[in-house]
Amino acid sequence: MNDLGPLPARPLRELMHDALHLGPETPLREALERMTSARHSAVVAVEEGFPVGLFTERDAVRLCLDSEISDLLLGQACKRQPLTASPDTDFVDAYRQMLAAGARHLLVTDREGLLLGLVAESDLVGSFGIEYFAHLDSVDRLMSRRVCCLPPNASLRQAAREFRLRGIGSVVVEAAGAAVGIVTLTDLTRIMAHVGDLSDVPLAKAMSDSLVTVDASESVFVAARRMKQAGIRHLVVLEDGRTAGILTEHDILQTMESRHSALLHRIITDQARELEEQRRRLQERDLLDQLMSRSHGLGFIAVQADGVVSYANDAACALLGCDDLMGQALDQALARLGPESRAQLMALVRQPPASECSFRLREAERDIGVRALHIRGAPDASAPGQLMLIVNDEAVARRTEEILEFNHQVVREMPHMVLWVDGAGQIVHANRAVHKTLGFAPGALLGTPVIQLTRNGDLRSLESRLRKMRSEGSDIFRCDLQRKDGRPLPVEVFGSHLLFRGADYFGGFMRDLTDQQVVEQALADSQQRLLALVQSSPDFIVVKDARDCWQVANQAGLEMIGLNHVNYLGLTDAELARQAPPSYGDSLVRSARTCSQAWMERKPLRAIHTLPHPDGGLRYLDMIKVPVFDDVGERKALVVIGRDVTARVRAEQERDASVARLRGAVAAMDDLLLVLDETHRFVDHYPRDSAALRLHSPGPLLGRPIESVLPERVVNLYEEASRRLADSGLPQGFDYAIMDGAGGEHWFSARLTAQAGASGALGGHTLLIRDISERKASEAHIRELNESLEERVAQRTSEMQAAMQELESFSYSISHDLRTPLRAIEGFGRLLETEYGQVLDVTATDYLSRIRLAAQRMANLIDDLLDLARVSRKNLNKQEVDLSAIAHEIAGELQERQPWRTVSLHIAPGLRGRADPMLIRAVLDNLLGNAWKFTDGTANAIIEFGSEREDGQIRYFVRDNGAGFDMTYADRLFKPFQRLHSQSEFEGTGIGLATIHRVISRHGGTVTAQGEPGQGACFHFSLGDGSER
Repeated sequence: MNDLGPLPARPLRELMHDALHLGPETPLREALERMTSARHSAVVAVEEGFPVGLFTERDAVRLCLDSEISDLLLGQACKRQPLTASPDTDFVDAYRQMLAAGARHLLVTDREGLLLGLVAESDLVGSFGIEYFAHLDSVDRLMSRRVCCLPPNASLRQAAREFRLRGIGSVVVEAAGAAVGIVTLTDLTRIMAHVGDLSDVPLAKAMSDSLVTVDASESVFVAARRMKQAGIRHLVVLEDGRTAGILTEHDILQTMESRHSALLHRIITDQARELEEQRRRLQERDLLDQLMSRSHGLGFIAVQADGVVSYANDAACALLGCDDLMGQALDQALARLGPESRAQLMALVRQPPASECSFRLREAERDIGVRALHIRGAPDASAPGQLMLIVNDEAVARRTEEILEFNHQVVREMPHMVLWVDGAGQIVHANRAVHKTLGFAPGALLGTPVIQLTRNGDLRSLESRLRKMRSEGSDIFRCDLQRKDGRPLPVEVFGSHLLFRGADYFGGFMRDLTDQQVVEQALADSQQRLLALVQSSPDFIVVKDARDCWQVANQAGLEMIGLNHVNYLGLTDAELARQAPPSYGDSLVRSARTCSQAWMERKPLRAIHTLPHPDGGLRYLDMIKVPVFDDVGERKALVVIGRDVTARVRAEQERDASVARLRGAVAAMDDLLLVLDETHRFVDHYPRDSAALRLHSPGPLLGRPIESVLPERVVNLYEEASRRLADSGLPQGFDYAIMDGAGGEHWFSARLTAQAGASGALGGHTLLIRDISERKASEAHIRELNESLEERVAQRTSEMQAAMQELESFSYSISHDLRTPLRAIEGFGRLLETEYGQVLDVTATDYLSRIRLAAQRMANLIDDLLDLARVSRKNLNKQEVDLSAIAHEIAGELQERQPWRTVSLHIAPGLRGRADPMLIRAVLDNLLGNAWKFTDGTANAIIEFGSEREDGQIRYFVRDNGAGFDMTYADRLFKPFQRLHSQSEFEGTGIGLATIHRVISRHGGTVTAQGEPGQGACFHFSLGDGSER
């Protein structure tokens, strides 16, 4: 087997080229233009000679889909941390570093970190020699069959989405089933430098001018050379004239040094097949040419019939210790061998063997294996035949066999299951792990149809898998095998196809998924619980994929955004905005911008978003957007969580408005507000300047203790108030006076309150000081007025007492002086009627009766007036009285006066009230007497006395069904001498109701009347506070 040997060491300084570098403040569109014109695949953001970011064509794809680039700067777009290495780093180590980081560009910097140059994948591909492409075989073994084909009228934006979705770097443009062009990341970058909206650019205008292709059967070396000649990094691979795949520089570079086990297996298999083919073709005429181009470990010697060596390769000369064997006699050339060895060789020359024979020779201290066969035709076809001797170092052969045995032992004993079947599905190899895991004895499965190990025996599914491995070279899938005891064994198969000696073989590694399925089931259960938790959350929760498409959203979030009836899966914010109600569309567009910002900044982003609220206002969501990246920095997901903080925001808005109002009120007030900390030092004051402030402190106030500002006596008052405040917790106040510079006295009223600290302890004090100088002056003036008023009141009281005494004397005089002539008139009239009644005619008798009645009415009027005057002057003596008992007494007196009358009297029992006993009797006497009087002549007369509660107060009433009165004149009822009935109908003086009104008023109550002519009347009265029970 040929050995390529180690890769030649080459430092990066030999491969690097000048990097396109610009300042971070460069507009991104200008940077794209420079990349396009300079034909660079990346641009480095450099600040003062140091690289601070790297922007590649793949970053251009991300930006064109996520945001508008017109306003971006290069530094904002360079979110990728550049990979760096020193110029002395070997290019193979640099390549491994790029593979580990998933990077396609590497910056070369000096010890201080200054930028020296850049190395791209294309530079590495060019550093490998042709011999390192030989083992890669044909293009179809290396190309990617995941080809994205789009029509020429598809937009460049659609191609960009495929770039990011599939992780590819090119799209094939097809028309009528044939490839007509290719669009790469370089083309996208070139268009982005000049066009803002990629949706308007068809692929027909963006694709490369000339399409470079390679046939699937051609070698990788041919493809790599074609890429280098055309200056491109992507080749369209054709098979029978149709697009079969894409081959890129990256595909070639990834396979260098045979990094993947599948490729290593294929290389070993192919080389073993080649050796077998060489062994088969040893007798062909071109064998010598084959060996000359391929043999490094084997020696080949061609000996003519006359014993002369016609050919010997370098390996044969080295094994036999000769400088050159060509043209020498074999017997003389091999003089270092023993006589027996030379004789044995010469015998074969003289008599060539009929078939291949093998033997050993001893040369110095090593054994040399020899295989001899007779070649009946020479390469030039001029000699009758030659003896071909194939020599090899037996020690090397033994080491090779040991290595092969070691490899077999490794595969046999490795803990992972390895299984191979032939084209008929028979098991041809199964290591111990397979037998042990499935419960079979070692070797028991060899020759067994693999279909017997499948759980369901589905031959069609097995054949489908084998066809896929044959067409694509490999396949990864899961299936269930059946153990010997019948239990299922879930496995994951990493299968590949092997063509060996013209026969198909299928197999590879198998991984036991029993434990993994338990973990996966636990993970699925955890995901279900997490999903249930997400759905039960009242917050807005959305999970997006790397393309910003919605994948998970809870019901609460959908209702907030107006998408509860929309199928959101796989749609972006912009696409959902078109399906959402118009009032929510703008909110989704704004949300998309902040999502793009979170992706670009590569860190969580928090912002307040507004949505329409069902109450007609705004709903406020406290949104946090967390981008998730994989180990190589590629996008994975974006988690969006929003909490409804509408109540909090509205409360804060109300608080801010309240604070603004409070500040406005404080600024407008005339009082002085001083704020002190717990050490009694001034920390703030309002207003900032005022006459009162200057009076207290001519200089700055903040930071000073209170004792340095206020006089000592005021400080004492403050300290005393502080102690009272600490004891009671209630605000405390005190008044004090301060003298101004002119000697004037200014009075102030101070109110001290406590401020609560964060832990509830005392956090300081607030001292509100109000100028009360005018109030103090007013109080002094009021005191003077009160003193003079008291003197005047005492004087007026003395005068009123004298007047009252004179009035009482006058009343007595009036009563005595008026009653004397009235008694004389009434007495002489009675004598005339008694002594001269028989001599008087009817007219004279009538005149005499009228004189006597007038005198009696005048006497009654004088009595009523005196009663009214006494009511006004009498001191009230309120006490608890039994109104029902008084009413019964009055009713009995009325019945005694007119025993012939039949009246139904209804007096409610237990009526009590707080009143003057004599005055309240006069009230009831007048009311019940009036009812008795005005029911005279009424059949079935009824008089009621009772009470009722109205607005929490007891109101008493006297009701009758007598003559009643017209409510038009109700306002005249309680005025003295006002009567609504004539004297001829009902006698009276018109003083009774006036007396009632006066008594009830003195008790603090009210009296009202309702009536209707012929239907009776009702009088209500209350006794003020005294009536409350």
